[in-house]
Amino acid sequence: MPEDFGGEFNLVVVAFKSEQQALVDTWLGPARELAARKPNFRYYELPTIYEASALVRFWIDNGMRSGISDKTARETTITLSLDKEEFRPALDMPSEDDIYVFLVDKEGRVAWRTNGVYTEDKRQEIETLVAWQFVGR
Repeated sequence: MPEDFGGEFNLVVVAFKSEQQALVDTWLGPARELAARKPNFRYYELPTIYEASALVRFWIDNGMRSGISDKTARETTITLSLDKEEFRPALDMPSEDDIYVFLVDKEGRVAWRTNGVYTEDKRQEIETLVAWQFVGR
């Protein structure tokens, strides 16, 4: 990542706790709708867990995958097994008590960021950036 992301611009929703799924879900419907209108836009949900052995990661990934019945949701969910104490500061995420949302280009540049629940104002900001960035591409 981010080279493996499928879009020129990718909305990335990072969550740290399972109880944050309701917040994450506020972003997924609007992201799905924008992806349907913009062919070079994709979205991903990135739940994070602490680093684990290959066997534990395999067990967790399979458990999470089997718990997601929607094919699109499975394809857009990437579980990150990493050192969260290094990861959070690298992306200026001060706490695991909220979700963080990034608009990232194919080269890994963050064009926009926010945290928390989806709002109409945030949608307008994203749509403006995506429309502006796609001009001339």
